[in-house]
Amino acid sequence: MKEDNKEPLLEEANRRLESAEKELRITRDIINRLTINLQKCTKCGRFISIHSNYCYNCGAKQKDGYTEASIGSIIKAMRKANKLTQTDIAIKIGTTSATISRYEQGTIQPNIDTLVKLAEIFQEDPSIFFHKENKGENE
Repeated sequence: MKEDNKEPLLEEANRRLESAEKELRITRDIINRLTINLQKCTKCGRFISIHSNYCYNCGAKQKDGYTEASIGSIIKAMRKANKLTQTDIAIKIGTTSATISRYEQGTIQPNIDTLVKLAEIFQEDPSIFFHKENKGENE
């Protein structure tokens, strides 16, 4: 390629780079403006509106800077975070997917042994089910 042909290509590449950098700056500015009106769900970490008291991802209610999470909603969030189905969990702990569904819906509560098994599956400490938000449910 001749030197004369390289110059217009270099100029075009520089123009495209400048345009891409400008678009990136604009995009970052928009993101910064949007995040001002967002808060992180204290349970699953997804961004939600500061005006909402409900996380549409995990179903947790936001209140006074912490999440009112039930044991069932924690099980569901942890299962989804680990990309497991209710059937996967049921097989691992020796129960049915219907039972896992009932745990998640809060219609029945798992016993301590089951919670320990679930914590092992999720590679978490069993205390994850007994944080401040869940204290009233277990007393």
